This record gives sequence, structure tokens and C-alpha cells, in this order.
Amino acid sequence: MKTFIIDASVVLGYLLKSNKSASKEFPILLRKTVGKQIKILSLSFLPLEVANGLRFSKTNNEAAVIILEKFIKLPIKLISLSNDLLVKATDYAYQNKATVYDTAYHLLAISRNSTLLTCDKQYWQAAKQLNHVEFLG
Repeated sequence: MKTFIIDASVVLGYLLKSNKSASKEFPILLRKTVGKQIKILSLSFLPLEVANGLRFSKTNNEAAVIILEKFIKLPIKLISLSNDLLVKATDYAYQNKATVYDTAYHLLAISRNSTLLTCDKQYWQAAKQLNHVEFLG
């Protein structure tokens, strides 16, 4: 079964309808999880990143809570960040001039021989040489 790792940029692009590719492609992936054709994984801090993104995208709490409740129901399996992955992510973040968040998602994809899906063009351009990453944008 094919596995995809997603980051907050994909989820927020889909939930906020702020990214055409995420709005189009992510629902297709979600349907494929129902048929058990694929698995969607992410890191355990994804809910915090999504909630923070909503906090700074929505002007009122009620709208953010409605969207957050929709997010909570998504079939995304959350994985804890191991100490080893944290150390590697920090190192890669320095090497690629990126955030530890972004590199942690990417290293999870590499460690599971899967693909990170991101709408973060800047990260994708900085780290695409590591493979295991696709830009939705």
C-alpha cells in the first residue's frame, strides 16, 4: 500500500481553499484512504500547526473552530517524532536553510520510503534533491 506524508501546508491549503492543487488533489487522496488504496501519515505536531494556521488565517474563533473540527475527522494517522528523527531534522534544517518542522515531515517520508506532499514551494526547492517530496502548487 502506498503511503503519503502530508504537511500543514497541504491541509491548510485544502481546508481554507487557499491552494488550488491541494483543494483538487487532497480530496482524491482522502477517497483513496477509504478504499484502503493508500495511507496518509503526518507528524503528531500537525494539529498544532493547523490550529496555528487557522488562528492567523481566520478573523474569528467560530470559523476557525468549525474548520478545526473538520480537520480532526480527516483520516490522517499521526506519528510521534523520535529523538533520532528530531536530531536529523535539526541537522537537515541547517543544511537546507529550512525549518525543523519541514525537514521533520520530509525525513519521516524518507524513513518510510514514502512521499512528502507539500504546498511549500520554498521548502520543495530547497530540499527536492533529497527526493521523496512532491510539490502541489
